[in-house]
Amino acid sequence: MDYALELPWDPDVARAQQTKAGLDPTKAVQRIHRDLRDLIKHPLPGVVVSPDDENLDVVHALITGPFDTPYEGDFFHFLLFCPH
Repeated sequence: MDYALELPWDPDVARAQQTKAGLDPTKAVQRIHRDLRDLIKHPLPGVVVSPDDENLDVVHALITGPFDTPYEGDFFHFLLFCPH
């Protein structure tokens, strides 16, 4: 089942549907927090991640262009949305 296409944008409705389907949204949140903690402690070269101060479902990622590519010296900012 492709949840990205079937879950509504309202987080409360999405959470209720996931719970009804037998999914545990707390496991996803725990996994996201663990992965963020690992990326902050052990950053990947050229990648910086930071959770949003106001919304823990949003993660900011800044990626720098790799050397010897047309993207060298460029910065790419991504907003990652992690719904429950």
